[in-house]
Amino acid sequence: MHSIVVKNKTINEDFQEILNYSHFWNWLPDWNIVKDIYNEFPDSYSVLTPFAYTYLEELIRTTTSDYGIRLSENTNKPIGMKLINLAIRENNDVEYLKLLEEYKYLYKNLDELVEKTEKMKEISNKRVQELSARDKKYKDAKNKIVNLEEVENCCNLIIEKNNNYLEELSKKVDKISERKYVESKLKGMNGFLTSSLRYIWLLSLTPLRGILPGIGARTVATRKLLHNMLKNMHYEKQEKIIYSLGNYESEINNKIYDIDSLNYNIDLALEDVQKLKKEFKDYFLSYSFKEYNKAYKKIELIEKNIIDNKNKVYLIKEKLIKSKELNRNTLTKVKKLNDKN
Repeated sequence: MHSIVVKNKTINEDFQEILNYSHFWNWLPDWNIVKDIYNEFPDSYSVLTPFAYTYLEELIRTTTSDYGIRLSENTNKPIGMKLINLAIRENNDVEYLKLLEEYKYLYKNLDELVEKTEKMKEISNKRVQELSARDKKYKDAKNKIVNLEEVENCCNLIIEKNNNYLEELSKKVDKISERKYVESKLKGMNGFLTSSLRYIWLLSLTPLRGILPGIGARTVATRKLLHNMLKNMHYEKQEKIIYSLGNYESEINNKIYDIDSLNYNIDLALEDVQKLKKEFKDYFLSYSFKEYNKAYKKIELIEKNIIDNKNKVYLIKEKLIKSKELNRNTLTKVKKLNDKN
């Protein structure tokens, strides 16, 4: 801290000497501002140094034939090394010429500094553009991560719904229902047919020797027929069972179609996350930022979850296919059971 105070004191003395010799109207107010800025911001060389060199040039110009010539009268006014060389040619004071030679050295360094500054400025601008493009690219990458997370969450919900569906389907896909009923059948019709044939045969044997004897014979035969028919005919009850099972093939086929569509979208999401992972690995991780590393780990986790979901979807489809086959075989079994009845 002490060295800084000493340095500032020396510079303030230099400031005071400059102020003592500065033109009251043209330069004194500006140098007072420069002094105040330096005291407040000691590291502000990039602002103060060009002003000091401009002032120095103006002092040198007062010793040359260019002093007092307006810019409109001479658009090719000498500056920098040209102005110093002009002052050397037009002055013969030995001490002043020594100072001018020293100024040449300073200006040479200044020109080199300006050249380096321009190069640094060019590099800096290029770097700013590069970082701006990087930030935009990273913003797009973060949006992709958000979208992939949404796809993953949506996929998780669909998988959960399908697992619930499989659980419910397993309870009914091969469950055979039974319905009992009683069937009543009229029995004794064989005896009725036999009696009828006998009745017809008796009628054919009856001689038709008169109306009254024929009617009497028929009456007796009819009574016997009715008596035998009533004696043989009766209702017989029989308990039977009807087997039934829901046909879920069409429903399961629709689910398989949905699963295939989901699997297609998972493949697209996996392709996107792998591209994003490569982009991070090739581009962003070279900056070694914690945020980039954290985002990369998040991408790896999303990739793992998507691959896990793909495997889960495969298992769901396999179970659906097996359930469809089981339902089809059980329907065949139901048909055979009903045919036996």
